[in-house]
Amino acid sequence: MSVSVSVLTLGAISVERYFAICHPLRRRLTPPTVSLIIAAIWATSVGVAVPELIYQTLEQAIPFISDYLTYCRMTLPYTDQKYYQIFLMIGLYAVPMSLMFFAYSTISVRLWKDSFSENANSRVNSGK
Repeated sequence: MSVSVSVLTLGAISVERYFAICHPLRRRLTPPTVSLIIAAIWATSVGVAVPELIYQTLEQAIPFISDYLTYCRMTLPYTDQKYYQIFLMIGLYAVPMSLMFFAYSTISVRLWKDSFSENANSRVNSGK
């Protein structure tokens, strides 16, 4: 659950930074909206973690020899487990990574263009 909270929070931060830098005149997020976003992130993370909680059991690697050789095993059927893993890969890796890539690359281009135009304007105004 902590992984999904972290990933979704980083995605939300990147979107907030995108709007703050690329669209500075738009209305800012209010505290109730931020609280709602945080609650949605945590609710989504709990929902994503529920199958792990329900379908994992503790098993002994070598029964009757040692209690220390135990591991967690998913009891979810193979096809359902495959779809769950694909969902996790898309929802917690591909979508947030794409969102962050878009946000930060757009921010970088915007800041680079602004600094370039600032340098050009200072040269024109100084007479060089």
